[in-house]
Amino acid sequence: MTEETPLAISFKYESRTLFRNVRPLNDILDDFKTNNILHVHIDPEEIKYGSWNLVIAFAKQENYDLFVAGQLSPEDLWKSDKTSEQHRVNPLKAAKRAAAG
Repeated sequence: MTEETPLAISFKYESRTLFRNVRPLNDILDDFKTNNILHVHIDPEEIKYGSWNLVIAFAKQENYDLFVAGQLSPEDLWKSDKTSEQHRVNPLKAAKRAAAG
């Protein structure tokens, strides 16, 4: 029996919006590498959002550098601030909705 291809969701770090629909992890990573999109893959063992692989895409080089250096964390993506929109995307619910339809 073959192992299932892991699914992943990706978010834009700066806007906290879903960047790509739920897709196989390798497809997202290959797409980002092909299009030179700065990204970091977060292993589900590393951060507790169920079994989903998260891929965080960065529009700004300085945010990517800070994230890789450990000065920004995945939790910062979900923290609310006064300048952002009120509606928050729950990654598990977004992934389930996208996978169902």
